[in-house]
Amino acid sequence: MKINGIARGVQPAPAAAPAASSSPTAPADHVDLGKSDVGAAQTNALRAMAMNRPHPPVQGTMSGSVNGGYVGLLFDRRTQSVQGSIGGQTVSIATDAAGDAIGGTANGYPVQLGMQWSPDHIDLSGEANGAPLQSSLDYPSGTLVGTNGNNSYQLNFDLGGGTASGEAGGQPVSLAYDAPSGQVTGQMNGQPVNINIVNRDFTDFLQNFFLFLPH
Repeated sequence: MKINGIARGVQPAPAAAPAASSSPTAPADHVDLGKSDVGAAQTNALRAMAMNRPHPPVQGTMSGSVNGGYVGLLFDRRTQSVQGSIGGQTVSIATDAAGDAIGGTANGYPVQLGMQWSPDHIDLSGEANGAPLQSSLDYPSGTLVGTNGNNSYQLNFDLGGGTASGEAGGQPVSLAYDAPSGQVTGQMNGQPVNINIVNRDFTDFLQNFFLFLPH
């Protein structure tokens, strides 16, 4: 994704990088950051994350518990991959050299996703978790929406405040991210969330959100 954004889970330069305003080819529904208070706030938050990691480490980790199971993921920028496990199921996904597709396996199913990426917007479409997936992550508006089989999800997030709330699979989602410690806590899928992120940030969790959906 890129993976590393998806790993940055899904694209060569994961989500904590260039400011949204630098995107050369923004999508048709792109928000003009100069005219949007929400967009400006999200962009400032992304810039702050990037300044905290001027030379991002090659590898980062995400570990803890989600959906009542253990999460242990390794993000590698060199291979643009995410390796590890979620709830006892292997995760092994990577972005291709062209940066427009993610492939591998996760949660016991093949992952085959096309990707359209810009610094402020990421669209995914294809197959994951044994069902069709469509996902749209937009930083200026602070939204993540999508469907995966019969499950839909819609989140509103605030990178500056470190929060994300909404619903996924008919269950409420309420998450808080503490940047200094890298801790993500809250609830989703009717289960507590307690994850520690090292050498990555909250954007990596959002970009890889499909990995944590019920299936």
